[in-house]
Amino acid sequence: MIGSQRSGSNWLRTMLDQREDLVGPHPPHVMREFMPLISKFGDLSQDDNLKILVDHVCTFVERNQVPWNDKYGLPIIFSRKTVYDQAKESCERIKLQEEGDLDNELYLLSIFDALMDFFADANGKELWMCKSMGMSAYHTSLLKFYGEKRLRYIYLVRDPRDVAMSFMNTPVGDKHYYAIVKKWAKLQKQAIAILEDTPELIFNIKYEELLENKEDAISCIYDFIGDRRFGGVKRQASVMSIAPVAASVNQAKLGSESFKAYTLSQQFKNLVRGNSFVKEQMAKWKHPETGLKKDALMIIESLAYDAIKYFGYEAAYVEAPCDVLQFTEAQLEQFDTLNKEGIEEMYEKLKQENIADFNRRVHQAEILSKDVKRVSKRWSIDDAFRAAKKMDTILQKLDESELVEEYTEEGILEGFGTFVCGASSQKGYYPADPMKENQDSFDIRIAIDEQNHFFGVYDGHGTDGTRCSQLCKATIGDIYEEQLSEGRTTKVSLTKAHTDAHDIMKHSDALNAELSGTTSVIACLNGSSLTIAYAGDSAAIIGSKSNRRPPTQLTNPHDLGRPEEVARIERKGGVVMSTEEYDKIKAHMTKKNSSKILARNISNRSFNLHSEHDPQSTDSVGEQAQSFSRMNLSRPTLNNSSHFHQSLSDLMKVKAAPARKSSLQSESVDDSDHSMSINQSIRKEINLRASLISSSLGQSYVPRIWSGTSVEKVPGCAFTRSLGDTVAHEIGVSEKPEFKQLAVQDGDVIIIASDGVTEYLDTEEIVEMVNEIDDPAEAARILVKSSAALWAAENDYCDDITAVVIFISGDKVATSGVVERQTEVDHEAKQVSPMVSKSRASKFVRFFQRKKKKQSKKN
Repeated sequence: MIGSQRSGSNWLRTMLDQREDLVGPHPPHVMREFMPLISKFGDLSQDDNLKILVDHVCTFVERNQVPWNDKYGLPIIFSRKTVYDQAKESCERIKLQEEGDLDNELYLLSIFDALMDFFADANGKELWMCKSMGMSAYHTSLLKFYGEKRLRYIYLVRDPRDVAMSFMNTPVGDKHYYAIVKKWAKLQKQAIAILEDTPELIFNIKYEELLENKEDAISCIYDFIGDRRFGGVKRQASVMSIAPVAASVNQAKLGSESFKAYTLSQQFKNLVRGNSFVKEQMAKWKHPETGLKKDALMIIESLAYDAIKYFGYEAAYVEAPCDVLQFTEAQLEQFDTLNKEGIEEMYEKLKQENIADFNRRVHQAEILSKDVKRVSKRWSIDDAFRAAKKMDTILQKLDESELVEEYTEEGILEGFGTFVCGASSQKGYYPADPMKENQDSFDIRIAIDEQNHFFGVYDGHGTDGTRCSQLCKATIGDIYEEQLSEGRTTKVSLTKAHTDAHDIMKHSDALNAELSGTTSVIACLNGSSLTIAYAGDSAAIIGSKSNRRPPTQLTNPHDLGRPEEVARIERKGGVVMSTEEYDKIKAHMTKKNSSKILARNISNRSFNLHSEHDPQSTDSVGEQAQSFSRMNLSRPTLNNSSHFHQSLSDLMKVKAAPARKSSLQSESVDDSDHSMSINQSIRKEINLRASLISSSLGQSYVPRIWSGTSVEKVPGCAFTRSLGDTVAHEIGVSEKPEFKQLAVQDGDVIIIASDGVTEYLDTEEIVEMVNEIDDPAEAARILVKSSAALWAAENDYCDDITAVVIFISGDKVATSGVVERQTEVDHEAKQVSPMVSKSRASKFVRFFQRKKKKQSKKN
């Protein structure tokens, strides 16, 4: 981002930081601060000198006024070795490209680039943005380093009179209008030169436009940056949905970057105010009482005359070149003196009002005056240390949230025996969304009609996933009871309950089920008869405390590993491929379609972006689209998503399926000469490419469902059955449950759970763990806690986890009724203390980790 500070740049930064694939840290201004000192580090082609510079820059950034944190909220500690190795590699690359020695600017830029990559990796993002507004001064070096395929600018402009007022009232920068606007005008001159020389690399926007309609403005910037891509946790989720621009923008005031900056310095107070401050920001200089006086306006408009005219701002006094003031040497000396006095006064005031902020700035600035030798003892950081730190952080966050619910009940199985059941549900931890609700729900109904008992687990997903699972908890059991009372069978009643709950969700005004929904798994007991009904990837498992029955998973997850499920999706027009395949094929199709990169026309002050067809650029745009990412992945970026839809159907000469009528309306393709479905026609090509793509990615194949006709990147789900998810249901996802029926035996153990339990534990391990404990509520708790710990060990987040455990006893014949009904666990009588529970969970985790390690070595 280029332009000038005090132009709303931090506001824009925090809004863009909400984008799924982009991160924008508070800038430490590495180039601005180190370039004037660079000569003291000597010949940077010498490794020792470059290593010292790396250490100084890393330490400087680690002391930034607003700290750089990873996705867990922990302070970034740079591995100097990692930064040095990447910087050295970049320098060698540019030496070959330039065919000669490098100047110091490129050495420093290579370090800056490695730091930004390190930060993006630590936050699970693929793109980064630097908000050091003066980077326009290094445009020549930036072009050499990144090339036109990777370098992009967002040029933010604000009325210089408002910029000057903001500097005067904020503890940062110069404190006289002449010094402030002199620098402002220089920065605009640099940025305008880039805008006119390489307009395809730059997106220019006024702060005033951002104030008038931030959603439209951010949407246009998103289009300029390119397709929004999933990263980190979102890429691993069972359903992938991109938040609407408005939601991302409005979430910025609650984001970690906004809150962190606000708590540290008064200069960032507006970042958490949302829309409340907007009306105060427009043309503040005109305010009759607090605005600028004529003398100040004359200085500002004289210095900024060219830029004010260029951007069409209204002049108050300096309307023509003849009105521009000429300053004497005496005036300039006076301005300089007043500026220095103002800066001293600013720091004295800051010391009184926020000594912590002042000390942070001093602590950071100390690095700039250090001798040329290592200032840190760190050079490399062991991966095992990082992994342990990550696991400790996730477990701490999980401990802070504790278990959301615990539950124990007992009941009678008529003519067979008794059972006792317990349940536990743990809120997960998502680094990018620490306030996310627990989207799991469970429902236990004992003695519905003196004979039938109902146990359900619902695993919600998507923006409204909590509401979806809660709706199922409130309705499925009721509908099931009603159907039983009318004489219908268990299977018919459960099917009706699922389809009706889905229909209610689909038409509900209380939630949006387009890209949100829930899976379900239900166990129903009647005497010795057990019926399992499930839709999605939640699990039901049966085993035995007496080892009379081998541990068995009763559910076969509804995912894309089941050919019959995939066939149904494909018949309905869905496309099955991994996210990586989708992105690569989209990039390929975009390259064939060939249209120029979207660029903003500086002469057009509206938010329209212009796309032109250039027959001479058939390959270059595809290459640019594939190359514009931090890691140079071949993924689409700067092209309109509708091109994918058009090029798929153009390439295959097919008629697209009818456009769906919803808020995600597709564009229809008019090709009436062909009637074959778009999915059928592209499957052969997709399958052929899929094997090549998967092997080239060097990662496991995770298939997902995509619409073959929508211009939107939806729905991206990994399951084939669920309730809700109306977009996915239009292309074959079903709400109808699958069933398993069997007779229970004395000593049986039944577990129904969300997929958080089965992600890292297999069936035998789950049954083995539960069999160690006599109280089903404690067993459920241990199962949930152990699963969460394994998530923390194996992953960078933890899913919501819920388990219901049922112990069957058939050693006595019973009649009917309820033995006991409890709404809360009696901790003294029924449950081991939380500390014992935690140690048990740790024991199980260590046991299973050792077991898996031995198995891995054996394999």
